[in-house]
Amino acid sequence: MAETALDFSPEFETDDSSQNSEKEYEQLERENASLKKEIQGLQDELKQWRQVVQQHEPHCSMLPAPGTALIGKQHVNVTDFLAEDWQKAEVMMY
Repeated sequence: MAETALDFSPEFETDDSSQNSEKEYEQLERENASLKKEIQGLQDELKQWRQVVQQHEPHCSMLPAPGTALIGKQHVNVTDFLAEDWQKAEVMMY
């Protein structure tokens, strides 16, 4: 079988390391896009929770009534109201 000039052309040679690097780059790009999408979803969820808290505050019995004096700082730890294993809870996917 006769070999042609294309068989020896460097532009047609494939280097395993460059192919691996390209595959790794593509995988990192996919992961990056996925993480950006997840971050956006979390930011949207945070915005919704902030709206829930803002709507709840005027009706909250744990906060002082508007116009009353507050002596010292009142701190409410949200984790006090969560289940003991809240840190192990699965993330809900929408």
